[in-house]
Amino acid sequence: MSAPYFYPKMRKKAQVLMIILWILVILTLLAVSIAYRVSLGLRLSIYQRERLKAHYLARAGINKAITEIEKDSPDCDSLKDKWADNKETFSQMKLGEDEEGVISISYIDKEEEKFGVRDEERKININKAPPELLAALLEKYAGMDGLKIADNIRAWRGDAGVAAPDYKDLDYTNKAAKFSNTQELVLVRDISPEVYNQLKESITVYGSGKLNINTVSDETLQMLVNSCIKKLENEGNNEREPNDLVERIIQLRNSNIIFGSISDLRTELQKQADLTSAQNNLINKLEGLIDTKSTCFFIISHGKINKISYTISCIFDRAKKEIIYWHES
Repeated sequence: MSAPYFYPKMRKKAQVLMIILWILVILTLLAVSIAYRVSLGLRLSIYQRERLKAHYLARAGINKAITEIEKDSPDCDSLKDKWADNKETFSQMKLGEDEEGVISISYIDKEEEKFGVRDEERKININKAPPELLAALLEKYAGMDGLKIADNIRAWRGDAGVAAPDYKDLDYTNKAAKFSNTQELVLVRDISPEVYNQLKESITVYGSGKLNINTVSDETLQMLVNSCIKKLENEGNNEREPNDLVERIIQLRNSNIIFGSISDLRTELQKQADLTSAQNNLINKLEGLIDTKSTCFFIISHGKINKISYTISCIFDRAKKEIIYWHES
């Protein structure tokens, strides 16, 4: 075979072989791409399925919490009730022995996780609080001129006879209507996001407006008493003495005393020691601002399956038997 005939034949075979190799490479890449897309699709399908399950687990947790709230007597509420802090009931719940996923109902209180529900009547209602209580709140957490800023809040929520500050430089006007949510507070003149962050755990726009003497925090109780003292002073009653009323109420609560009614507060305090006239006057003022029951409850339910979690938060109004706020994340 002559050389001129042999070499063209070899070149053609080499070209065919290269084409075949390229085709194999392309087919391999195509197969890998298809396999990846199928794998990705399967993973996404599994994720969506588990996310949907986690979502319905969280919804089941909301229903569980509402059931526990409705089991409780509406006449008196305290932190000893099963809805308040009950790890056995609200932690790592399962819908069935063989079911995947768990449900937890919990909240953070002073950087500590507690399993249960919070009542909104432990907080100061910025739609209904009197000016002295708003002032005590602002002075406690923001170190501000409490009465001046309290008037800005009252003007925003539409209280009659309160002059509204100028909002022209902020390109909006005074709302003159109730707060829709607590975040709206940052729109009020002289209240910055930093101030709001100091206040947000102590305020609400839900509930009756009265503070539950059984569930209110020690700090909020002190603000409440301070506001009543200020109110008495504004009315010309300057009868003062070292005030230990807050400490006495806290002592009663720590000894597992639950106030079933407002009159119980005075009765239990008198059992400790006779009340002075100043303390009686103070309790008279307190009685218009406190209650022993709660109507609105904040529920945070977490559904989790494998590594997928879903959280639903809502506020349940026990008096209306309806959910008045709902948020999913």
